[in-house]
Amino acid sequence: MVKYFFKLFGSLYYLLQKIIKYPKIQMKNEDELFSEQMYGGDEDRGYYEWNRESPESIYIDEKENAIDSLETALSFLDRKDNLKWKWVAFALHHSLYSFCIAALENGNYESVLVRGSEKYFCVKKGNEAWKKVSINPFYIGKFKTGAYRIGWETLTELRKTGSKGENINREKLIGFWTALARVQDGYYWMGRMGGVKPLKLNDEELKGIVWLTDAVRNDLMHLIPKGYSISSLDVISSSLIFINAIEHLALNSFSILFLEYEKSVKRIKSCIEEIRKRLKGENDEIIKYLDSTKT
Repeated sequence: MVKYFFKLFGSLYYLLQKIIKYPKIQMKNEDELFSEQMYGGDEDRGYYEWNRESPESIYIDEKENAIDSLETALSFLDRKDNLKWKWVAFALHHSLYSFCIAALENGNYESVLVRGSEKYFCVKKGNEAWKKVSINPFYIGKFKTGAYRIGWETLTELRKTGSKGENINREKLIGFWTALARVQDGYYWMGRMGGVKPLKLNDEELKGIVWLTDAVRNDLMHLIPKGYSISSLDVISSSLIFINAIEHLALNSFSILFLEYEKSVKRIKSCIEEIRKRLKGENDEIIKYLDSTKT
């Protein structure tokens, strides 16, 4: 039920934008209507079409940014060399980060900007008592990672410096780990709109995201001079975790309002299905190769 309401709301919002943009009714003859049905009218074009019509500019918003990185990850799988896994990791990491931002924005971009220290953030929902955020670091063994989960503790009194944190930094986006923690929080960050479903990651899944982020994406993005190897199978298994998280946020969380709903969902679904299929195929081929080399 929520899914159809969300879809209807998105369609109404899209229609409203069209009314605002085109306040006058435009009469069209039969030839114009036929041409529009066959080839698509100007009103049916969006970021995807604009970025393919002219080399003049890049057209993008937070949703197109996320979808483009997802489609870029798929395109890198066409490469035949092993270094493609570096670029797949880069693209999937960026796509997940971008979908986290899109899921948290809720029409107010300031909600994804840095607001002082995260540990001081306080909220009040309805008649409930004020609550203060609790940062729960994620450990792998004794190693404290950048990942964390959010909890909430009831406050007996508010801080003198304010109730909702420090001043907003209007030029700085929240980081990847903050965004990922927030989309897992069903109490506040993903609980501000009814029907929204937070992302659920168990410890093994979060461990896979930490590994691909730190050992692959970050290490290769800021490579300290050295030579070493990275397991392709590990990249594949962690990439599948990223794909599952992206799929939930983009299609099943009901927290992202796509103006071009049908077109965007079709692109995301087909891309996820193909990436998942290709990753599993690559995984099987590598295992087959390793088995053939055993003596």
